[in-house]
Amino acid sequence: MNSKRILIISNNVLSLTNNNGKTLLSLFSLVENAEIAQLYFSNEKPEISNYAYFKMSDSDIINLKFKNKKTYGPQKYVNRHAEIVQIAKKHGVLSRLLREFMWCGVHHNPDLQKWVIDFNPTHIFFVGGDCLFAYKIFDCLYNMLDKKPKCSLFITDDYISCKGIINTIEILRRKLIKKAISDALKNVEYFFTISNKMKLYYKSVFGVDSKVLFNIQISKTEKTSCNKILKTPQLLYAGSLYYGRDKSLADFILNTNNLKLLVCSNQTTNNKKFNKAIKQGKIEFLGKLDFNELNALYNKVDYLLYVESFKKRFINKIRYSFSTKITDYLSSSLPIVCYGPDVVGSIEELSEYSLFIGTRKFDLKIVEEQLLNDKKRSILVSKSRRGFSNVLNIAKVRKHFMEALQ
Repeated sequence: MNSKRILIISNNVLSLTNNNGKTLLSLFSLVENAEIAQLYFSNEKPEISNYAYFKMSDSDIINLKFKNKKTYGPQKYVNRHAEIVQIAKKHGVLSRLLREFMWCGVHHNPDLQKWVIDFNPTHIFFVGGDCLFAYKIFDCLYNMLDKKPKCSLFITDDYISCKGIINTIEILRRKLIKKAISDALKNVEYFFTISNKMKLYYKSVFGVDSKVLFNIQISKTEKTSCNKILKTPQLLYAGSLYYGRDKSLADFILNTNNLKLLVCSNQTTNNKKFNKAIKQGKIEFLGKLDFNELNALYNKVDYLLYVESFKKRFINKIRYSFSTKITDYLSSSLPIVCYGPDVVGSIEELSEYSLFIGTRKFDLKIVEEQLLNDKKRSILVSKSRRGFSNVLNIAKVRKHFMEALQ
């Protein structure tokens, strides 16, 4: 048995494509001479070999509590792509509340505790999400171990700000998550956040400084600024359709005449505008692609498109975000089109290094003229490359991450 044994606790399994799973894999791929195990809370199947996995999902808890069936437990590596089973929507307030009640008591599950005790972690890397039960599980597992492991907490999205939220239950839930994070920090030696914007905000809330971690997986492309733009330029969006991004993609492409948009995502969507754009041939939906397939596609398209929603309710949820796509996009050396409000962290980071469109309605003629011009495309390529150097300090991220696992 290796002397270093790292337990990851997170909602998503390590993955080549899924956002948080992809960020975790890019970081843990750096770790050598250690055993790594992961406890995760979704129905995903492990895509990465050489790790141990324990799955506990909502459906597993339903089976346990209402059917007396044990479907949770250790998982085996599956050498295939996960199917697209998600619709691009998030849980409502009441469904989240019911979910928390359903998970009550799971932190005392004897099978889970035995699995963790047998693994005997020297380190716990906890990705704190927006589920209170996950914090209870982390706390319980930490406290039951005789020899206390070194712990790290990583926050990838903002789950505590109540700005723009008027639902009393949701405000209460966020206050409880805030307390859960505060309690978790008492047992944590290393605190990580996803962006500089979140780092500053969370320090003002918790009085604890954090280091910034993000996806460090580098894209590989062969395309250069010398490539001629196609007669009908192709743009690529690769990412989730949550938080109104599906509608923003449709709004953008339906506002143009001579552009085509390729969309790669692990989610499908019921958004009427998005599906209208597919029927009109303006959007080609390609589903889920792995890292190599995505890189191959990068070599065929003219531009990368990044979007966020202009709706306030979505802006407030992603204000402090730093998308996994930023690393992919800036490391590709491809020109980027950025469509969304610059009060959102990811848009703010990309706006200087892209063709930035910061209003929902834009001048179609000016945008298409720029995208059809080879010289202006070359300027955008230079901007993208400059962004890679200025925004992504990957060496610093690696250093901070590896320090936590010493």
